Amino acid sequence: KMTTKARFGVREHKCPPSGTGQIIILGAHGLPAGGGGLERKGQFDARWQTMRAKNYDLTSTAWGALVFPNPETSFGGHLADIEDNNNVTSFSNKRVDELCKAYDEEYNVAKRIELVLEIDGLIYNQMPYVLGWYNPSQRMLFWNKYSMPAWGSTRTSDYSDLHNIWWVDPAKDAQLKAARADSSLTMDPGSRENRYWQQAR
Repeated sequence: KMTTKARFGVREHKCPPSGTGQIIILGAHGLPAGGGGLERKGQFDARWQTMRAKNYDLTSTAWGALVFPNPETSFGGHLADIEDNNNVTSFSNKRVDELCKAYDEEYNVAKRIELVLEIDGLIYNQMPYVLGWYNPSQRMLFWNKYSMPAWGSTRTSDYSDLHNIWWVDPAKDAQLKAARADSSLTMDPGSRENRYWQQAR
């Protein structure tokens, strides 16, 4: 439900990411004509808390994907009226609950895929989310003192897990220290892109 003054928590940017900006514009178009605009309330630091408490009309968030899909944790009806879980939209649909139960009990992978596709269709027919879009990559800036496996990162992890995979290379570390002390020195920056998992398909 859209209200004339929707409370939402989104980090302020001088130039918002195109996806977030366009989503908010789409949401604003749903407001009644002449009925007011979007009013930002609260700070970004409190956004997670208010979202988990289901105390918002419109919020912005990003979820990480599970290796093995489990729609019940985000859309199970038994979570709709309980705070502090991933069903932050209080979504509830009897048929989705039935399919989630069948999904949990199904061992045939092809049938599980059919079940989760039906679940997905039912959920987004009710539009609990305005879906965002993003560049399917992660950009990182780091001091050139690390070495890493050829694959850079595991297939399903993100930049927050790199401290488990990369290591400080003593030779690079020494080069970096010398280059920081002497601006005439340069280092090989290495490849700007790592497409290992994309090419391994």
